[in-house]
Amino acid sequence: MEPLKKLIFASDKIGRGDLNLSFGAEVNRKDEIGLLTNSLKSAAENTKILIQEIISNSDELNNGSSTLYMSAKQLAKDIKNISTSVVQISEIIEDNSAATEEINASIE
Repeated sequence: MEPLKKLIFASDKIGRGDLNLSFGAEVNRKDEIGLLTNSLKSAAENTKILIQEIISNSDELNNGSSTLYMSAKQLAKDIKNISTSVVQISEIIEDNSAATEEINASIE
């Protein structure tokens, strides 16, 4: 296959998402075909690296989201417990207040 046709074929494959290409001897050429081949090879390799970084960042984001969800769930549970405790304390204060009023009334 002619070098330019190989490059067209390779660029079509890259356009379809196939980044596992072999560029052959054209990468060693010192003319425009060699420059174009190396450029296309570099673009494919950089795209591959970018995709790997996106996947890695996506995994980290997913793990962070799970941690945040668990923290929010625990926080909601803790807030509910605090609310229950506040209600109980309020009831105790009301009972003590009523008892104090009874004591004061009996003293008078």
